[in-house]
Amino acid sequence: MTDFRRSLPPLLLLAVPALAAAAPVVSFTSPGSVRPGETTRLVVRGSGLQNVSTLWTSFPAEATIDAASRKPNAVAFQVKVPADVSPGLNAIRVLGPDGVSALKLFVVDDLKSVDRTSGNDSLEKAQPLELPTAVSGHVDGLRAHFFRFSVEAGQKLTFEVHAPRVGSPLDPMIRLLSPNGTEIAYSDDELGLAGDARLRHEFAEAGKYLLELRDGTYKGSGNHRFHLRIGDFPTVDTPFPMSAQRGTPTSVGTTGPNSVPLEPVVVDLPGDDSVHRVNVPARFADGPSAFVSLPVEAAKQVQEVEPNDDVKSATPAEFGATLHGRFEKPGDVDHFRFTAKKGQVRVLRAITRSQYSATDAVLRVLDVNGRQLATADDTGAADATITFNPPADGEYVVAVSELLERGGPRFAYRVTSTPPPRGFELTLAADHVNVPDTGVGAIAVNVVRRGHNGPIELTAVDLPEGIVSDKAVVGPGQNAGVLTIRSNGHARGTLVPLKIVGRATFAGQPFEATATATAAVKASHFNMAYPPETFADDAVLVVTGPPAFTIDVAGPVVSGRLLSGKTRVQVKRRDGVAGDVNLVVELDKAGLPPNVAPAVKPVKNGTDAVEVAFNGAANAPFGRFTAVLRGTLKQGNTTHTVFSPAFELRFAKTLSPTVKPAGGTVKKGGELRLAVDLGRNPALAGQAEVQIDGLPAGVRLARVGVTGSDNSVTLVLAAAGGATPAEAKNVTVTATTTVGKSKVVEKSAPFTVKVVD
Repeated sequence: MTDFRRSLPPLLLLAVPALAAAAPVVSFTSPGSVRPGETTRLVVRGSGLQNVSTLWTSFPAEATIDAASRKPNAVAFQVKVPADVSPGLNAIRVLGPDGVSALKLFVVDDLKSVDRTSGNDSLEKAQPLELPTAVSGHVDGLRAHFFRFSVEAGQKLTFEVHAPRVGSPLDPMIRLLSPNGTEIAYSDDELGLAGDARLRHEFAEAGKYLLELRDGTYKGSGNHRFHLRIGDFPTVDTPFPMSAQRGTPTSVGTTGPNSVPLEPVVVDLPGDDSVHRVNVPARFADGPSAFVSLPVEAAKQVQEVEPNDDVKSATPAEFGATLHGRFEKPGDVDHFRFTAKKGQVRVLRAITRSQYSATDAVLRVLDVNGRQLATADDTGAADATITFNPPADGEYVVAVSELLERGGPRFAYRVTSTPPPRGFELTLAADHVNVPDTGVGAIAVNVVRRGHNGPIELTAVDLPEGIVSDKAVVGPGQNAGVLTIRSNGHARGTLVPLKIVGRATFAGQPFEATATATAAVKASHFNMAYPPETFADDAVLVVTGPPAFTIDVAGPVVSGRLLSGKTRVQVKRRDGVAGDVNLVVELDKAGLPPNVAPAVKPVKNGTDAVEVAFNGAANAPFGRFTAVLRGTLKQGNTTHTVFSPAFELRFAKTLSPTVKPAGGTVKKGGELRLAVDLGRNPALAGQAEVQIDGLPAGVRLARVGVTGSDNSVTLVLAAAGGATPAEAKNVTVTATTTVGKSKVVEKSAPFTVKVVD
């Protein structure tokens, strides 16, 4: 996760316009990277940028805005990056009084960066480059783009395209061409690089050479972005080992098809959880760097010790440690031995392609005699995963192999061992939320249930003063909910880490899970196969200018089967704002429990309230849920969108009769009075009839007395003078009503009536 304690800007008190405008969107930057030790004029391009004031970076930097440059589609910053910042993949956001943008993956590069020039779509119009350099831009549809550069005899160069690895839909292919346009080498879908292209070449002769870059299927658009690097840097795939333990100095090398091995560097890691990934330097002598990102985790790390080619020579490891190795030769199989107890379930995951290793790993779990207990290969884009439940206390072995029996220094792997997910997991539909000052922001939360099927209470925690989280409930049968957050005007313009947790009772114990934003980052980057591990989990919020109008709902709203629970929705428009407010339930059908239909009407211009109903079908579920209304108002060319605070939506039985006292004793010839609470659903308008069943012989219902409320009645039981002493243990009160054309009958819990002399 990003270390917000380091990377958040100071508190900003911003000049806020009369009403919050559209939140900023970052499409790309020019140039496509910044350089350590230098100050770069960085132009951020996108939309809604006219009021942007701050550039947030996931890396240390000082960013000063050029206020005069601000336009709706562009804003410029002077970005000063310290010289000790390691090159690699990072991220940026922009923020201002109109909100914060979504996370945008961004490169810190020790190569100078230039933009691709337009019109370089033929050999004759090839863009001249001064090496070493990086080039950023986009690929046009049905086009190839050409670059021309000079080299000396014997010069070695690496050509590498970052596209899928930075969240671009581009499928890059590169061709190295001689001065006369003859192909020398090409790369398409380099092994392990998620579809990116890379090649390294030593030039026998000096001259002016060309590089062609295009999409492998000739697709293209302004979104088909790339970052092309050309220089004498290593062809590196992953660090080795592929992760490190917190608080433990680690010697880190690299894997890749290098002919010259790199010297390992020692990385000193903090012991707390403030750092979850570090960029590791990887370069030749004084040349530019390759990008190496090292995940940091709490688990112990174990590297294979050769020979470990069979069960008897397996490398010892703790069950729960992260295992590291690489297949030095074709057909190599590595073994690790561990001790486990029966029922000590762990999920074993081979991390390879998701961390850009060339390995396609196969996992097997064996007993000490070599008998296979479980095996797994990858599934689609996912790496091999086994959920292993030891059948008995004892020793077991994990065997790791390469699917195609390939080998060499670049075929590395990492195997994690974690407890299985339980209860539920939460993912955010966005990595940011903009909260209007004195208004409401909303963010959808998706639920993957892992054994818990009951309600889940959502809330945002650790918020600063002035920002308040409403409580939301993802009810039974729901896999999504909406959390709303309000600002009371004391935190405007502040970028705040957003931590959303879900709480429930699972297996009789309190259970809690924290929502992650990785799925949202993946979606916003054209569903990139492998979002940066341990990098894209975090979400943020910013308090913006006030909303054009507010929505308040009188709650809670109670409804039921075949009932219509109604509430009053109040709209307050700000001065100068006019127009109809159209209302819908946020998340459409996913925002409501199943078999529930809302009846929502617009709040017409000139009015400020409307009645909204929630109608339950005959099979609507019972329980507590949460609903949120979204209102839109169009004013000129601007559409204002506003949310109501989350409000409780409760579905209860039509009647739920209870008896107090729960039974009693009646003497022969005497009376027993029982108070009955009908448990009337507030949405029920009709009358209810009451009767009692299972009374002892000689006891009858003498009369029904109304106690002053339609929800409460008093039953008077009379015992005949000749009644025989007896005890009836299954006496029940039945309440009956009619809803529409359906008869509803509900019984109380059984109770005891006893006749005595």
